[in-house]
Amino acid sequence: MQQLATEGAVEVVPNRGFRVSERSSRDLAELAEVRTMLEVPAILRLARAVPPDRWEKLRPLAEDGWPPRPGATGPGTPTPTTPSIRA
Repeated sequence: MQQLATEGAVEVVPNRGFRVSERSSRDLAELAEVRTMLEVPAILRLARAVPPDRWEKLRPLAEDGWPPRPGATGPGTPTPTTPSIRA
């Protein structure tokens, strides 16, 4: 946590711990760009490594996850506005 504080990612709150530093819209846009540059190629490489017959077994699992179950919350929980890939 101290390293993250040194880098400005978190702030030290005396007698309480740490909190995530606020970021500007520009900071968030840059973060999204970097994540895209890293994550998209990694996902494509992973997807290419899956044999075609395995995709047929995975598709029902993916479809069962949409729409999310009622009351589902938390990071990564899809919402009606979350972009999705449908074949």
